[in-house]
Amino acid sequence: MCNDEHITLNNNLISEEQILPGESIAFSEAISFDISEDCPDIYQTYLTVEMSDSLGYYNVDQIPLKIGYLETVENGVGEWTHYSIHQNVDQWHISESNYHSSSHSWKMGSNGGQNYFNNLKCALESPEIYVQNSNFLTFYHKMSAETSQQEGNCYDGGLVEIYFNGSWQTLIPINGYPYTSIGNNNPPFSNGTGLFSGNINWQKEFFSLQGFEGNVKFRFVFGSDGAVSSEGWYIDDIAITSTIDNVAPPTQL
Repeated sequence: MCNDEHITLNNNLISEEQILPGESIAFSEAISFDISEDCPDIYQTYLTVEMSDSLGYYNVDQIPLKIGYLETVENGVGEWTHYSIHQNVDQWHISESNYHSSSHSWKMGSNGGQNYFNNLKCALESPEIYVQNSNFLTFYHKMSAETSQQEGNCYDGGLVEIYFNGSWQTLIPINGYPYTSIGNNNPPFSNGTGLFSGNINWQKEFFSLQGFEGNVKFRFVFGSDGAVSSEGWYIDDIAITSTIDNVAPPTQL
C-alpha cells in the first residue's frame, strides 16, 4: 500500500502457495507502481508492506522509496568530467583500490601506492542536476593530505564548489570544514580557505542546498603545495537527498 499522491500501485497483491521453513523463494509476480510526472526530482516516500499466512502470522513493514540522484561510481565515468585548474596536472580517476560501497570510487591521487603530485589543483565535476531548497548534497569520502603542525591548519586539501547562476562558489558542509589553508610554498588555496585535510576514514558529509534551487553542478577541488604529499582523496556514493533522510529517529518511545 502507499498513500502518497505521486505513487500509483498497478498491482498490490502477490502470493505463494507454500514457503517451507528455512526456504528462500522469488515470487512469480512483482508489485509494480508508477511515479507521477509532477513528482519532485528529489523525493522520498514509503511503501507499506503487509505480510500474512494461512496460520495467522501477520506483520507490517515499511520500505523507503527514494527518488533522486545517486552516483555509486560503479558504471564508469558517465557524464562526469575531471580536469586541471592550474599546472596542467589532473590526477582524478576511477579507482578500485579503496571504496565505500561495491568496488569503485573516484580518487584524486596516483595509481598504486604512490602519493599525489606536488603543485597541483584539479577538479572532479558533476553533470547538471536539478535541486531544490530543501535538498542536501551528501557523499562519503576518505582522505590523507598534508596538514600543518599548527592545529587546525593545513597545506594540502580539498573542498566542494557549486555552479549556480553562472559562477562557481564554495559550498560549506553542515559541520564546517575542519581545516584552514596556510602556506607560502606555492599554496593551492588562499590562506584562510576552509578545507578537508588530514586523515579521514570513510566519513559521510552533508551540505545544505538552501538558496540554490534550480539546475546546478558540483565539483570536488583538491590542491597541493610544493612540499610533502600523501595518498589523496577518495569520493564515493554521491547523492542528492531530501530532508527526510536527515531527520533523527524518535527516541524514548
